[in-house]
Amino acid sequence: MTDTTLRHLQLAEIEIFKVFQAICEAHQLSYFIIGGTLIGAVRHGGFIPWDDDIDVAMPREDYEKFIGIFKKQNVQPIDIAYYKDNPELYFYPVRLVNTQVQITDPRTNQSAPVWMDILPIDGLPNQTMKRRFFKLKMDSYRLALGLHYIDQLRDTKRDWKQRLAITFGKATKIGKLFNPTKVKNRLDATLKSHTVEQCDVIGTCMGAYYFKEFVPKDYFGSGTTIAFEGMQVRAPEQIDAYLTHMYGDYMQLPPEHEQLAQHINVKTEIGEQ
Repeated sequence: MTDTTLRHLQLAEIEIFKVFQAICEAHQLSYFIIGGTLIGAVRHGGFIPWDDDIDVAMPREDYEKFIGIFKKQNVQPIDIAYYKDNPELYFYPVRLVNTQVQITDPRTNQSAPVWMDILPIDGLPNQTMKRRFFKLKMDSYRLALGLHYIDQLRDTKRDWKQRLAITFGKATKIGKLFNPTKVKNRLDATLKSHTVEQCDVIGTCMGAYYFKEFVPKDYFGSGTTIAFEGMQVRAPEQIDAYLTHMYGDYMQLPPEHEQLAQHINVKTEIGEQ
């Protein structure tokens, strides 16, 4: 992907984010930029130069409210994609899409609208045994979904257990035994069974870093404001504590060979606006 093409993609994602932010502000819904987007805001005042997505999370209650509110809006070309409305979708989180901007999705090698995922923030049980059981259930659901959609897994860094599971899954086709919608519904119910209000540790379990994305609740707090691409956006209250937990020395640039787009790593097809 060229720098120009990447910037076109980033600008298309900003337009999605602006629609999202406007709805949140109009209805007093909480959200936070997280992950690489938060690093970008702190370190670069916007996108990490090679980043190709926006990372956003919402407390579960506001997440559910947002879905209902958005469905009553008419903000074309921005639309919503949600597995509960379309069982064919392979992803669990709600996704806002810009139907006028098409990319080639590397997981399916098919044309798809550019998107922004919204991750729900849920609680991690306080009690040790309940926490272990919760993690066991989440591991099983994610494994079942991974096996079902095994042909759509990105070629990213994985540990030996994940590589072994992928090899086994592709060889046996065992993933076709799982009904992905039922698995997602069970996963959804498990995540919602421990509310943010009940728990001392909260986070976005369906993010790239999985359980590491659970942090002490006061890291998020009531949030703060930070500049991102010329906008004022919401971020976790304890930005340094959150980013240090997630990434260590987040102000240190990675080696040049790692400065690559991670999600959309093929040629984009920018449609007419």
